[in-house]
Amino acid sequence: MNGLLVLEDAYRLALDIYRAMSPTKGRFKTRDQLEGSSTSVFANLSEIEGPLTPGEKRQRVRISITECYETIKWLEWFRDTGDLEIDVANGFIERMVSIRKRLYKLKDSLN
Repeated sequence: MNGLLVLEDAYRLALDIYRAMSPTKGRFKTRDQLEGSSTSVFANLSEIEGPLTPGEKRQRVRISITECYETIKWLEWFRDTGDLEIDVANGFIERMVSIRKRLYKLKDSLN
């Protein structure tokens, strides 16, 4: 699992989302929800590199998948409220969808 590319991509996306959401954009609680779900994707993935059983690893990946769905919904919210530019939000959404698809494949590969 060392050097898991999807983990790196999820980390970079969460960092990009964090940087895009300046303190003046959106309300604190909704911004916190977006940042929380996006960072949860890579945080749970980072745990699968530890000494876990295959079932525990699959569970972490499942959590990451559900956090992808939540992140996408928050990105749509910020896009639709105008707190994120449409093209920026859509780019983040596309990247998160790609990560989510790869996580489904990763989950299926864990035995």
